[in-house]
Amino acid sequence: MASALSESNQPELDRRSVLGVAAGAVVTAATSSVPQPASAASRPSDIVMMDATALAATIRSRQASCVDVMTAYLDHIDKLNPKVNAIVALQDRAALLAQSRERDAQNRTIEQITGVQ
Repeated sequence: MASALSESNQPELDRRSVLGVAAGAVVTAATSSVPQPASAASRPSDIVMMDATALAATIRSRQASCVDVMTAYLDHIDKLNPKVNAIVALQDRAALLAQSRERDAQNRTIEQITGVQ
């Protein structure tokens, strides 16, 4: 009786099993290079998709802070600007986030911060 295991208890590799492993590797490599649907990480933040009125209401109700808003927009710029090259000059991220933290600490209303009513 022929066995799939040799005398040393190692599986024997025949042509069929080698071709099966090779085909699996090819399929895996091919599917990993196919673009996948947009994941949550690559979709725009809900914050950057809001209009000014909704964003003002969100900040006013404290559902989002100035730091949350600034971070969402800076991340959006970082993601898109290399493709569209729309931003000519941008302040340093750390400085912008520091300003946002100051606004959050001042606990002022959105109208006092941005003039948005």
